[in-house]
Amino acid sequence: MLLIVIQTLLILRCSMNIVQVKILKNLPLALCSTREIVVKYNTSRMFKVFETFAYLKAITTSGKIFNGECSKDAHVKYLAKCCNLTRNTMYNRLVWLEKEKLIEIDKRGNILLESWETIALRYGIQNKEFYEININEQSPNLEYILKTLVISEIKSRLSYRFAQIISNNQLRVRLENILGKWSSLQELAEKIIRLQQDTFKNWSDSYDLWHSLRADFNCNMETLKKYFCFNDSRTVAYLKKVLVKRKLITVVTRKTESKKCTRLPRDIFRERKVIPLNFIWDNKTKTRIWQQPDAITVTL
Repeated sequence: MLLIVIQTLLILRCSMNIVQVKILKNLPLALCSTREIVVKYNTSRMFKVFETFAYLKAITTSGKIFNGECSKDAHVKYLAKCCNLTRNTMYNRLVWLEKEKLIEIDKRGNILLESWETIALRYGIQNKEFYEININEQSPNLEYILKTLVISEIKSRLSYRFAQIISNNQLRVRLENILGKWSSLQELAEKIIRLQQDTFKNWSDSYDLWHSLRADFNCNMETLKKYFCFNDSRTVAYLKKVLVKRKLITVVTRKTESKKCTRLPRDIFRERKVIPLNFIWDNKTKTRIWQQPDAITVTL
């Protein structure tokens, strides 16, 4: 009975063409800094390069793909099918992979793949933790999944920084006295964001305190542009549109209006203005508008 179940699962897996690929954690964020000029345009084709590399890694457990076909072209066609690419695109990707020293191709057409350990050293990241991504016929291109993981990793970094601030015992006790206990860091962050919005809208003596805490793990347009090494903010807007279309993220615009707030908040811990906050003055309605970064939720 167990054998029949296992065979049925394998048949379903093959019929759905499911492939599981692995990518080192923090590698997607590291790839953002690899943009280069290609035909006058600044682009990062490393996401495409590692998309193909990850598929090739899924073919073999030995680190070597043997050419079992009768010709080089037949072998490339086989690889193209495994990587969800056309034959011509596969030829280009192999050239890119060789240029980036991720593969070596011998005279017989066998492909030796670089190890994850070497790649981790090259990009200065750990080599022990991986994302395991299941790809089927309905999945978006792995390239877009990798770009989505960049956003996820940025949010994780901001969350980690917030956790470090909250780890201060005096501050933690002070927050617990005001807010009570919290079950998770995310719950605490959401409470603080609501208080930031409320004190901005209605004004209170705790306005500076709440805004001194970076509890929002979403980045504004300029910060995302910096992380992705884009030259234009419109490229960030286009990227978000592409990822939303592929159902990899959801985006919610956030605005809070106030007729009582008169100034930017002051960081009580660093004794300076809290930056960056996007305040807009509507002279017609005499209203100050706080344009918060879009709330991006990764739906992977």
